[in-house]
Amino acid sequence: MNNSARLDTLVFEEGRPDLKLLEEGTIDPSWFSEFEATFDTELEASTGSTWSRNLVQAAHWASFYLPLRVRVASHTVGISRDISKRVFDLHIKIEQKLLLSLAGSIDRDTLQSLSSEQPLTRPEFEIIRLTLGKGNPMEMPFDSSSMEKWRGMFEANWKPVGLDFQANILWNKWSTMAVRLASFYWDAFFTQKISLPESFTSDFPSFSSIFPQSTLAIIHVILHPPNAEIDETGLPIIGPQAQMSKLSVRRLVEPIIMAR
Repeated sequence: MNNSARLDTLVFEEGRPDLKLLEEGTIDPSWFSEFEATFDTELEASTGSTWSRNLVQAAHWASFYLPLRVRVASHTVGISRDISKRVFDLHIKIEQKLLLSLAGSIDRDTLQSLSSEQPLTRPEFEIIRLTLGKGNPMEMPFDSSSMEKWRGMFEANWKPVGLDFQANILWNKWSTMAVRLASFYWDAFFTQKISLPESFTSDFPSFSSIFPQSTLAIIHVILHPPNAEIDETGLPIIGPQAQMSKLSVRRLVEPIIMAR
């Protein structure tokens, strides 16, 4: 069995950890080591500009949906603090590794997308600009009309990009990371009152010269939350709730990213 298929087995098929978790409140410790080893091998093999759909879906589920199962189990059957911490630590590791994987796949078009202050005509690059680049929500005037405009632009450009995702088994790394950040990282910014730090040590020095400070800041706060707790939507709890959930694009993104 190849690594891609093994990831499927570990996350979506007979090896999935959430069934026992929801019934007994436990996850076999060997699952964590096997998942990480298989994930690392598949990620290291992705040396070009794409990740396999299987890799993205397995990583995305383990990073954002398994913690939600932990939250449910904690209220039903009960779980140990160790299980909760291991799942949250896995979330952080996955996000760090995916971001580091981007460093070897940047090209001129992506660089131009990140630095452009004006909308781009190609949706796959405009999505990158709107989430990772200078078109991200923090780079716009923070008022309701500007934020609604941002969401409208994202939705319009996501439609053709999402269709491309549905039609292919290999997904561009930058487009994939862009929509993941929109779905969870910027979602946290919309739904919680988060003050992004102006000064911090970036986890990714190679991105310091190509990402706006605001993009680096939202990545930093997601990867360094004050505790390992998540809210009912799966987001790390960083600040009190805000009333901007209507700006969320998660319902647009997730059905396509996780379609099986």
